[in-house]
Amino acid sequence: MINKNKIKEILETKLKLREFRGIQEKIIYSVLEGNNTLGIMPTGGGKSLTYQVAGLYNSGTTLVISPLISLMEDQVNFLKSKKINAAYYNGSLKGEEKIEVMNSIKDGTLKFLFISPERLFVHENFEGLDDFITIIQKYININLIVIDEAHCISSWGHDFREDYLRLKELTNKFNNIPFLNLTATADPLTKLEIEESFNIKKDNSFIMPIQRDNITYNIDKKHGNGYEQVYKIVKKYKEENGIIYCFTKSDVDKLTKFLKSKDILVEAYHADLTTPKKTKVLKDFINNKIKVVVATIAFGMGIDKSNINYIVHKEISQSLENYYQETGRVGRNGSKSFVYLLHSNKDFVKMSFIINSSNRKWIQKIKLNWMKRYMETTNCRIQNLNWYFENTKGKICGKCDICKNKNLFKIKNKTLIDFLNDNILDKEINLFTLENFLVENSNDLKYNILDYLYQLIYDNKIEYDRKSHNIKLNKKIDVNYEFNESLEINDNFEVTIKKKTTTRKKSSVKKTTTTKKTKTKKTTTTKKKRTLSPDHIKKMQDARKKK
Repeated sequence: MINKNKIKEILETKLKLREFRGIQEKIIYSVLEGNNTLGIMPTGGGKSLTYQVAGLYNSGTTLVISPLISLMEDQVNFLKSKKINAAYYNGSLKGEEKIEVMNSIKDGTLKFLFISPERLFVHENFEGLDDFITIIQKYININLIVIDEAHCISSWGHDFREDYLRLKELTNKFNNIPFLNLTATADPLTKLEIEESFNIKKDNSFIMPIQRDNITYNIDKKHGNGYEQVYKIVKKYKEENGIIYCFTKSDVDKLTKFLKSKDILVEAYHADLTTPKKTKVLKDFINNKIKVVVATIAFGMGIDKSNINYIVHKEISQSLENYYQETGRVGRNGSKSFVYLLHSNKDFVKMSFIINSSNRKWIQKIKLNWMKRYMETTNCRIQNLNWYFENTKGKICGKCDICKNKNLFKIKNKTLIDFLNDNILDKEINLFTLENFLVENSNDLKYNILDYLYQLIYDNKIEYDRKSHNIKLNKKIDVNYEFNESLEINDNFEVTIKKKTTTRKKSSVKKTTTTKKTKTKKTTTTKKKRTLSPDHIKKMQDARKKK
């Protein structure tokens, strides 16, 4: 029988917290009941609390396997600040430091031991024992084994690591010890692979909903190098804390220099900086001495800072997993927070080129294409994330850039021309967003909506950018405009426009001494083919099917 009062005491007395959030309590109870468990919780969702409470509940040592040195250091520092004995063992330790940790292992005084997966299987020479797992088995009473960043075990996962594959072996060596797998992101295939690897039952697999109501997602096409767009965002939130992610270290330095020229309190952070410099930037950011950090994507992992209010990606991410994990660093204090992504075709080409040199390129290409689909979607951003990670539709957020664009359209029993004149005049709107809205609301409109919309584009009544798929109405369309074409799409995705034309037939009728020519009209049909991009045509046909 699990003692609820003891759990509450650990939470309030040892960890100085008032209550659990989300699925934390369910995960803790599952582990304490001896079950192998999976917890999928967004960045900032409180994954570490689950093993801290479970580890402190029972006697013995909790073994935490983590791939990130910075995360280990942060967790050990936190536990020590609560007067809980903890240590980490990884490649960053010097000779004497290693011996000190080994002696703590031998004494059995550690409550938490953090170790990197590669160190777990490396040969260590300690008192005649040359295998680290053997050392642990001899000296430590393990009460729980935690696998952090568990998505790394999946060959389908976005961050697969060879060392994680061997972690399955631990289930045979510690078959009476519960395993807790934790990750911020796992699509359905990755989730299934983790469950099968550690024999996790469905009832012991928990997912926290990815939707966080305090975060708003925005995506925009990048203009040039994107520096001016980034500056406008930073200026908008000048009193807030933010992170700007760039793909390359050189771009980090260039953008930082540009923002400094605009009197923004900003610093750069990437691997080429000296350790003292990186430490200072991190410390100054945490202590609010600087408001903005421009960094490569590794920055932010393990940072104990709850008041980051906006994040900007100056380029696309390699996958939705990466993107969601990085954006999860905002709004941990529950305040309104904002996520921005700037993208261009060049970014996609650059990312594709990098992926082609990878030995897992077929998986990474699929994930990059999902990222591209997410950027081009005409549906709510949150709904798309829900579908990708949870295979459920979820509710519309009502505030992302897609939802805000849809809210621009107000329509009631209007003709198409009246609707366009009233709603998109002098506005730049995504064509796919407009198509989707018109199809969903076509019962309130006259005419065959998509056919006539494209006729207006072909007739240059509406300005259309083929690259961005954005449209703009620069001046009102004449309400007397005559729709005289019909657009068709065949099974081969060929677009044909039927256009009515007139031919004139001469006939003569004799009247007394004068001859008068009269004209009669005959209607014929000619066909001409127009070219649309494949993506464009697919979107149209999907919309037609939906209709």
